[in-house]
Amino acid sequence: MKWRLTACVLAAWLAAGARAPGDLIRQTQSTRERLERAYAASNRGVALLEQFDYPAAADAFRQALAIEPSLGIAHLDVAIALLYAGDTAAAAPQARTAAAALPAAPQPPYVLGLIARADNRGDDAEAAFRRVLQIDSSDAGANVNLGQLLLQSRRYTDAIGAFRAAVNAEPYNATAAYGLATALMRSGDAAASQAQMKAFQTPERKALNDAAETALQKISTRDLKVPPGDGSSPDQTASPSFGQKCPPLDFTRRNQDG
Repeated sequence: MKWRLTACVLAAWLAAGARAPGDLIRQTQSTRERLERAYAASNRGVALLEQFDYPAAADAFRQALAIEPSLGIAHLDVAIALLYAGDTAAAAPQARTAAAALPAAPQPPYVLGLIARADNRGDDAEAAFRRVLQIDSSDAGANVNLGQLLLQSRRYTDAIGAFRAAVNAEPYNATAAYGLATALMRSGDAAASQAQMKAFQTPERKALNDAAETALQKISTRDLKVPPGDGSSPDQTASPSFGQKCPPLDFTRRNQDG
């Protein structure tokens, strides 16, 4: 009886094993089809973002998540669309979910930093941008935002370091160059501040700056710009300067393999 029972169990196991390849193929096909539909919805959202239709973009990204809830990038996309729509309260939890799903990616903490700046939560914003810099210390956008926050809190030496890192990464970045000059001036080093502005305003540097800005504007309007300044005036936003490596709308068309 024991032998027969063992034989039955073995036969059942073999039968199940015989069906497994077909089941696996069907499951793989189903997963691939689901991901294709999710990425298609995500790509619609990207197109809508580029048309500045942020509520519709958010809906498209939510459709992607309804199809594939584990799609971490879609949580980030929703957060960005909601941030641009001005709904930071709804954007924040989506960005936090994206950060948990994509722990090695700098974009989720960057978006969390933008949300925090928009909500006037300076400490949270600083922590978020420092997290970006832990992942990529040369990220110009994070350094510019961090430098502006440090200027606001009168930590001029630290601000100089942040802006200088941004300038080194992107010599054509006007916001970084102006921020560095401002930080140097406020630290009491007027000579260095003037030298910084003079160096940036050379014909060669100005030509590079103009060419870079023009090229980026032709690519898309998704890289928001900060007007020259330290971010302390009420009309200045928490948007990144042009050309940074981690812009909040740095999207490309996606497929299930990428």
